[in-house]
Amino acid sequence: MRPLIYSITILSSLLCVGPVLANETQSHEVQPLLNLQVEPTVLPVGISNISLSQSDALANQQQSDRAVYAQFEEGNDGRPDDAPPSVSNQKLPSGPPNNVSNPNADFLLIGIGVGITADYAGADNYDFLPVPQFLGRFKGVGFISRGPGIAFDFIPDKPGAKIDYILGPQFRFRFDRNNSDNIEDAQVAALEELDTAVELGVSAGFQVNRLLHKFDNVTVWVDALWDVAGAHGGAIISPAVTYSTPLSTGIVARLSTGITYASDDFVDTYSSINAANGLASGLPQFQGESGIRDVNGSLLMAFDLDGDVRNGGWSIFALGNYSRLLGDTADSPIVTETGSANQFFGALGIGYSF
Repeated sequence: MRPLIYSITILSSLLCVGPVLANETQSHEVQPLLNLQVEPTVLPVGISNISLSQSDALANQQQSDRAVYAQFEEGNDGRPDDAPPSVSNQKLPSGPPNNVSNPNADFLLIGIGVGITADYAGADNYDFLPVPQFLGRFKGVGFISRGPGIAFDFIPDKPGAKIDYILGPQFRFRFDRNNSDNIEDAQVAALEELDTAVELGVSAGFQVNRLLHKFDNVTVWVDALWDVAGAHGGAIISPAVTYSTPLSTGIVARLSTGITYASDDFVDTYSSINAANGLASGLPQFQGESGIRDVNGSLLMAFDLDGDVRNGGWSIFALGNYSRLLGDTADSPIVTETGSANQFFGALGIGYSF
């Protein structure tokens, strides 16, 4: 796994952290960027949307992109056969990337980024927040920071495989509207503060490698999380699809899209307004029910600073995510009266592989 890959990971995590820290996020994006790797290492990046799609869509996204350059064959001129034009036009170093023969080797990547995200799901006010991240593998088990939490991948990768599988547990905290002092809108700040949710669940999916050429991949996965602390007592399920490809030996791009389903208890906690909250805030009473909570999409660009994603060192990334709130989440007065159903998330970061 190289820095460029890591940048993607941070980005995915940011997607997940954004709205989560901002108080709501999951993505898909964010999940997926994680496995945009030079070496065939597969980790779930399930981005739960930043609004889960922005929250975790970045992640959330988080699941993911894999080994973009993991397998390649050298031509006489040192270039991989069948590489996309922008890659074929550049001479690649001879020999495979480090650890390509052992995609399950131990490693650790660290990084830091800064994101801008909504105060809470449905808000039209935005805040900046720092996001430290980590990513690694130890004794065959992959792990990655996911929002304020962690996700694991227990399925080892197989060098040269056409299809890789992703499966592992995850947990995270959800801080949505748990501190009224951090909410700019006076009416929403007047609502009862919510407890911090502790969510446990699983991330599962598969990745098809070498779809259009030797270095791209498509990842399909789903994140499922349940609150075990009684904060909302519900569940959130986020399927997503991601396409990843190198644009050159030093630039990787990832495009992802997904949806988020929220249970009755989840929507009731974060979108409903009872008589007491209506009186305190001046917002009309509202009862939310389960359904599709949002659709989302994101674009991630990662740049290796020495122009070669395979040799380690420093890399930077830029990510943009958009999610559209739907159903009762979008119909809640928290959104219609004081906020917006259009949710945005952006992030910049730097990572280092060692």
